[in-house]
Amino acid sequence: DWWAEARAAGRKQSTYESYRNTMGRFTAFLGHDDAAKVTPERVLSFKDARLREVMKSGKTVSAQTVNANDLAGLKTVFGWAVINRRMASNPAAGITVKVGKKARLRSKG
Repeated sequence: DWWAEARAAGRKQSTYESYRNTMGRFTAFLGHDDAAKVTPERVLSFKDARLREVMKSGKTVSAQTVNANDLAGLKTVFGWAVINRRMASNPAAGITVKVGKKARLRSKG
């Protein structure tokens, strides 16, 4: 239902695919798909697990990816559910990953 409304508002297909992948990973992590049972503690556990996850390349998932993709998707979909009275509160609200600035290799000028 979120996607039907988001598509009508002009969201891109790539956003849907990103959020769908995030929700798939999240439900696999939880072992269920009942949004009413999701707690902020479980969202935090998911965030921590994602930060420890090793990709095919051998590197761990970056803090930027977790923050901009995973947490953004959860916050958006759960936020939509709250606005549309399908959930009482957003369990992902306020959860973030501190992302450091990239080192500058040269001056601005």
